[in-house]
Amino acid sequence: MAATPIEIHSLPPNTEMPKVAPVPKEKPLPAPKETHPTGVARKQLEDIAAGKPVLETVAEQTVRREQAMQLLNEANALLLDMKDLRLLVSSIATQAADTPLGKEMQMETLRMLKEIPVDGVSPDLALRLTALQTKLTALPIPDANPLDNPLISTIQQFNITHPDSRVPEELLSQIQSGDVKSPELIAQILQSNQPLAQIVWKELTGKEEFKGFNPQPDIMLKLAGIEVNDENMKKAKAIFASALPIKEKPDLTGKLMSGALVGALTVMFVSQMAAPEGQQQGGH
Repeated sequence: MAATPIEIHSLPPNTEMPKVAPVPKEKPLPAPKETHPTGVARKQLEDIAAGKPVLETVAEQTVRREQAMQLLNEANALLLDMKDLRLLVSSIATQAADTPLGKEMQMETLRMLKEIPVDGVSPDLALRLTALQTKLTALPIPDANPLDNPLISTIQQFNITHPDSRVPEELLSQIQSGDVKSPELIAQILQSNQPLAQIVWKELTGKEEFKGFNPQPDIMLKLAGIEVNDENMKKAKAIFASALPIKEKPDLTGKLMSGALVGALTVMFVSQMAAPEGQQQGGH
């Protein structure tokens, strides 16, 4: 413990002053990071602040992430058997990067899975769904907070660096308010603002120059970590076929959606899947 003051005071005053000058330039760096901790990351900071050892806290969060991934994989197999459209976003969450936006995507997806109603599900699948939701309930999943969503931070940063194509403040405020129409609004923004969409995809996937993908049954299965065979493709195509009636009579808000990002991607994918050319592609 004595090492630190000895090192500090052993430096001559004349040599210390020039080294202090660059420090103010580094101080602003932590500021943007304060807007990023969300969900699991925020819980980690709270644990550390409460006095829990850092290594212990990080280890716990690693275990929780591994548990979340296991549950996502289990959910993917179940959703395929249920022929449930939620598999589309669940498969994306399975591949989400270890970034603030990627983690938020996973948390939103886990919340969505917890909310799937058992009513109308066949008895055998209902048992699997109930078992999955019991495991999800045991997992510490933070409540959604629109003001604490990294997607907001991403848009705010985008507005600073892209003044010519910035998202209007009134729209950003509407999203932050947790408006029920936020998913549709975000989908419209991402579909009309390609520079922002590319940044969002990069933060979500961790891949450079990733501009999204055209949803197709085989791609969905690969993202979900499910074998692409005749039986699974038949189920996947049934999921895609369900997109058309949903587009004609939207019933997404409050049913399939659970979170701004999950909802926005669902709206975007359904619109692509329900298009005539999308159906043709999905049949290949």
